[in-house]
Amino acid sequence: MGSDPAPEPNMKISAVLSLLLVAAPLGAALVIDDAALNRHFSASLGELAEDDIPIQMNAARQALHETSGKPVIITHPGDPIVVEPDDSLYSACLPAIVAVGTVYDCGRCDEWHLGGFATGWIASPDGIVVTNHHVIQGDETRFAGVMTPDGSVYPVVEVLGGDEAADIAVIRIDTGGEKLPYLALADDVAIGEKISVISNPRRRFFVYTSGVVSRFQYRPHRNGDRPVFMSITADYAVGSSGAPVINSQGRVVGMAVSTSTATTARPHAGDNGGEAERVVQMVFKDSISLQNLRETIRYKNNP
Repeated sequence: MGSDPAPEPNMKISAVLSLLLVAAPLGAALVIDDAALNRHFSASLGELAEDDIPIQMNAARQALHETSGKPVIITHPGDPIVVEPDDSLYSACLPAIVAVGTVYDCGRCDEWHLGGFATGWIASPDGIVVTNHHVIQGDETRFAGVMTPDGSVYPVVEVLGGDEAADIAVIRIDTGGEKLPYLALADDVAIGEKISVISNPRRRFFVYTSGVVSRFQYRPHRNGDRPVFMSITADYAVGSSGAPVINSQGRVVGMAVSTSTATTARPHAGDNGGEAERVVQMVFKDSISLQNLRETIRYKNNP
């Protein structure tokens, strides 16, 4: 909310790049202002929400339920991001990574408030975004939008499809006709392959981590499905849900979904019969497999 005129429908809200992503004094690294991004997103998506442009979460959840199991056909009228041997993978792929968030009006003040953030990735230049199914489960009164690394905020306007068991949701943002850089799916992936993740853990925006594919496993779902999931060693945390797992060519081989911690009991030193201390041994980072992404996302033209 604020004194600025309401935006025209179907328009993004742009930020001042220098305010949010600033060239570091030494080199070309970006310095990210998390607090500025949080403020900018809530104010910008709030302006769009005042005109009822973004979808509300209750409508999004219902649409996701109705389209569950429906493949989403993506036509690619342009070339996806490709990482060349001398390119920085982070710099090349960053423009296609988004923060997926919500805002709400508390009814007691004139501010729009943040509801939370997850991660997603642009899968088509006309605004198709992929994230986790569980991300589209927020409070029904909240409005949904995405923010790109340059601070542009776009409203989520439609749910196209998804898969609850595989934890995939495909949504559409209104780009106002602007063509966006996008990521395409890889042909295959193997254990031991080097991968990278760019995500938004705990509202720390656009964090890069790397690792390898460590294994594939079935994850039984309550509906009887047994989708294939993939474990990786690249770190991520709460807020990373929906982040693409990217190979060295910039192709998507999976999508971050959850972590689980392996612990063991260790008695306190010098304690007689005291309660054992839980010690972390390993954190498993599970992601949606390329196989399941390919079952939900179908290309009309091979990108």
